[in-house]
Amino acid sequence: MLALYALLNAHGRRVYFLHSPQRGPARYLPTLRDFEARLIPMVTQTGARFLDIRDRITGPDGPRPEYAWPDDPTHGNARMGALVLDALDDALSEER
Repeated sequence: MLALYALLNAHGRRVYFLHSPQRGPARYLPTLRDFEARLIPMVTQTGARFLDIRDRITGPDGPRPEYAWPDDPTHGNARMGALVLDALDDALSEER
């Protein structure tokens, strides 16, 4: 994936990426954040831009339920999708 992002950047394409959905038991969140702390710099070195909405979709006890489907707490719902689109819109506005 890193090579693909670097190739796209080399050809003048903008690449944006997100973190994981931050879903799952709160006890795993520190491990997930540690992994992301190592991975995000590697991806940004390819020229990709990180859209970070983690603080909006997680609370002190882990994932906020209002951003997941009631019967599928792992995947983000349309409300989370709206936050992603807002973050992308903000990023694109900064580049104009």
